[in-house]
Amino acid sequence: MKAASLLLILSFALFACSEEAKLERQKSAYFKRFNALVERVESKGADFSAKDWEATDEALDQFTGIEKNELQAILTEEDRDFIRELESRYEKAYYKNVGNNLLKGIKKKIHEATKE
Repeated sequence: MKAASLLLILSFALFACSEEAKLERQKSAYFKRFNALVERVESKGADFSAKDWEATDEALDQFTGIEKNELQAILTEEDRDFIRELESRYEKAYYKNVGNNLLKGIKKKIHEATKE
């Protein structure tokens, strides 16, 4: 009876450890993919089409919604700070590129108007 109880306790402990390790791997992959998205927006956002921005915004929604919620139980305060930093960098790059594209569009319209 003691052996069965001990085996049961060890089984639960191993299961708990494997679940925690799985979540840690999931968290690591989440940060790596989220950071890659932000870096792509920062470096290539100026060349994005409207369709690219739509896909990128959907990816951001996944990172800041569903995936973040799945990891909520194991996120440290440091993790949450890093997520806020990534969100902030994304927004900064987004608005910088939207502003630049708007400015380019205005310049193009002025140039076309002066040609006429």
